[in-house]
Amino acid sequence: MPLWIWQLPIMHPYRLRQYSVSGLTVGLALLALLQLDPWLNWQSRPFLVLLAAVLLNAHLGGVGAGLLATVLSGLGYVLFLLPASIGWSSSWPSTWLSSETLQLGLFLLEGGLLSIWLGGLNQKRTEYKQSEQVLPTALSTSETSGRPQFVELNQIYKAAPIGLCFLDTELRFICINDWLAAINGRSVAEHIGRRLGEVVPEFADAVEPLYRQVLASRLPALNVELCSCTATEPQVERTWLVSYYPVIDAQDVLLGVSTVVQDITERKQAEAALRKNEAKFRRLVEANMFGVAFGDFSGRITYANEALLRMIGHTEADVLNGQLRWDRLTPSEYLPLDAHATEELRMRGVSTPFTKEYIRQDGSRVPILLGSALLAEPYDQQETIISFYLDLIELKQIESALQRQQERLNLAQKAGKIGTFEWDIATHKITWTQELEALYGLSPGCFGGQYQNWLKALHPADRLRTGQAVRKAMRTGTPLDTEFRIYWPDGSLHWMLAKAHVFQDGSNSRLIGVNVDITERKQAEESLQETNQTLQALIQACPLAIAVFSLDNGQVKLWNPAAELIFGWSEQEVLGCFLPSVPPDKRQEFLGNLAAIRQGQSLVGIETRRQKKNGLPIELSVWAAPLQDAEGRCNCVSIVADITERKQAEVERSLLLAREQAARAQAEAANRLKDEFLATLSHELRSPLNAMLGWAQLLRTRKFNAATTERALETIERNARLQTQLVEDLLDVSRIIQGRLGLNLSPVDLVPVIEAAIETVRPAAEAKNIQVRTELPAEASLLAGDAARLQQVIWNLLSNAIKFTPSGGQVEVQLSQNDEAVQLRVSDTGRGISADFLPYVFDRFRQADNSSTRTYGGLGLGLAIVRHLVELHGGMVDASSPGEGQGATFSVVIPLPKGALSSRLQANTQTSLPTNPEAPQDLPQDPGRKPLES
Repeated sequence: MPLWIWQLPIMHPYRLRQYSVSGLTVGLALLALLQLDPWLNWQSRPFLVLLAAVLLNAHLGGVGAGLLATVLSGLGYVLFLLPASIGWSSSWPSTWLSSETLQLGLFLLEGGLLSIWLGGLNQKRTEYKQSEQVLPTALSTSETSGRPQFVELNQIYKAAPIGLCFLDTELRFICINDWLAAINGRSVAEHIGRRLGEVVPEFADAVEPLYRQVLASRLPALNVELCSCTATEPQVERTWLVSYYPVIDAQDVLLGVSTVVQDITERKQAEAALRKNEAKFRRLVEANMFGVAFGDFSGRITYANEALLRMIGHTEADVLNGQLRWDRLTPSEYLPLDAHATEELRMRGVSTPFTKEYIRQDGSRVPILLGSALLAEPYDQQETIISFYLDLIELKQIESALQRQQERLNLAQKAGKIGTFEWDIATHKITWTQELEALYGLSPGCFGGQYQNWLKALHPADRLRTGQAVRKAMRTGTPLDTEFRIYWPDGSLHWMLAKAHVFQDGSNSRLIGVNVDITERKQAEESLQETNQTLQALIQACPLAIAVFSLDNGQVKLWNPAAELIFGWSEQEVLGCFLPSVPPDKRQEFLGNLAAIRQGQSLVGIETRRQKKNGLPIELSVWAAPLQDAEGRCNCVSIVADITERKQAEVERSLLLAREQAARAQAEAANRLKDEFLATLSHELRSPLNAMLGWAQLLRTRKFNAATTERALETIERNARLQTQLVEDLLDVSRIIQGRLGLNLSPVDLVPVIEAAIETVRPAAEAKNIQVRTELPAEASLLAGDAARLQQVIWNLLSNAIKFTPSGGQVEVQLSQNDEAVQLRVSDTGRGISADFLPYVFDRFRQADNSSTRTYGGLGLGLAIVRHLVELHGGMVDASSPGEGQGATFSVVIPLPKGALSSRLQANTQTSLPTNPEAPQDLPQDPGRKPLES
């Protein structure tokens, strides 16, 4: 029952009798005044009689009765005894301050004060008498009940873990136990004999009406909840369950109220927590992030949320009419799995999550991850099952995509003769891919998986050196980079290059890397070494004069016997001296040739005049080329033939020698680039694949929440896109090398192309808090180009700028034009480009940092593609940088069409570019791509 109902004022019958007596006494006094006045003349002193009535009522009935008698006496005086001249007439307000009125006011004041005073005295006297009566009665009752019962009651009061107290009819504490006294923050002694309002005034307003109700009705008030803070814990609101029992003795005398107080704060908190958890679970189910169903072991499904209904293509109506059953949804081949899950539920109350399929309403199948549990114990007696479902369609699609990527990687490894391995350093277990087993001449699965199995395959002469390199990498964590020979089971000898890194996985260390078959490279190196030996012998035995001299000062470093024979100077005479065979009139020509050679040019078969030691001129055919020695100094190697006697034969031999030298240089460069490219490619492929495979395995073996699953899928998608971009760059470079990369020409406005490229890279810029500023003209001239390839150029430049610009930096894009060309400038405030690397910034596979531990990824293809695409448009691209840490600027200049072609472009931008002799360049077309609309 609400607390306010107990707080309504209730008039006790005793009070009603008192107030009735007050009215009767005042009436008798007024009647005596009116009837006896002729003999006693009391109307001259009416207030004496009325005051006596007031004092009598205040003495007998208390304050209320006295005040009521005072008011009634005043009202009776006004109605019956007040002279008519100042009675209830229209002129009464004018006589308000008459002497009779003032007497009436003084009477009311005196009556009120005397009533309050006498009533207070009367109340104190009554309380004292009642206490004298209650205590003997209680003591006599206790003595009558016997000493054992009193002792037992006292022990209950002391030991009870609840609050107990007894208040008399005046709400004074007669007894209270320690538990309740502690809640009130006072001792037991401070309670006894004192009123409720005096001891705990903070609770009086709430509980005193309840006590009054129980005393008035003689009926108990049970299980009333009271919320408040206590003196001992003023900051904690607690909840109590209070019951009030009237105490009536054998003579039907009401002695007081016994109170029982129970602290239910923890129960209320538990109930609130339970309601909160129920609300959370309901929100989780209704959020439809995963499927939820309730059913039983017979196959019925009694509830299914929207997520599950969407998975299986059913509606809520199918659940309500009983058509939805999990045994009908399950294909027959998965029924054994359901039976096993049922056994687990009966034994443990929960089943291990497992994958299966459900038959959708349209007959198709949906892969799901299913986990079930029972809601209560004992499990073998429960029938209600709750099941949770995850849709695995997207995961299956991701697994399929990963499988395709793995197949592509395997194909690339086979084509590049690359195999990967993983070595667990703690267990010495080695895992090889099938590609690596094939590189060792083994069938799939034939590798033993141990260090000794691998060591046996090595050439005996290489085992010690290679084993030391491996142990050093494991011990120090430095990258492994070594070459060694192996024997195949058929006895054939092959060369291997091993590159690997040590990775820490908690306390476990793993050596992960690749083996590359470099047999062909080693054969080429051996052939090259043989060629060098042949050349040395050839230099000594060659009938042609061969000389090597410095490009800086012309000092001779090599002078073969043929040179001695042709020019007449011995080797001792010319070594360390300026070339003596150059006559004064040919000195400038000679110095010019040296300058050309210093810039990388070669002199092939030029005819010139020189002089012999005896001063006679000689006509020669000269071959010269730059040559670096072991210390990196640039020299010139010169081959001279006396064309007077054997011109033709020596020319042919010189050409053959030049071709051999060029082939050697190209082979060395190709091998070096191949090594660098393979190292970079393996790193760029392995990093995203590790993340993708790792998340895929975790998703298959563990159960994550929605946020973690979303982050895993995002990581897999991002790394898949990185590999896609990597493949696209490789394909573009392949087209460039094969000369198959062409353009689909159309009129192009660079402004929207630039804006589209900026929008593409904007998320990456915002992620690093990089500001992208643009300075674009309102209108730009049209140029003849491939819009998609131009956007690729701009995107590559912007991506490069954002990648090498630190957080908080700035990238600026400027577009300007004149009558001849359009110029695009992309500048940044990033790490800049060193002066040493700036000439090679547009070379393929060239990066400022080629190490496998570099900060920035990539294969070094983007700027090479940019240069080629710009040159296909008849333009040029340039890079400049003040130095490292000072940013970089890339400038692209593309010529504008001239003459009639320019007029046609401005007149109709939708028309395909026509053939015109005034066009800046005859650009190739890509037959595999459709022309882009402008």
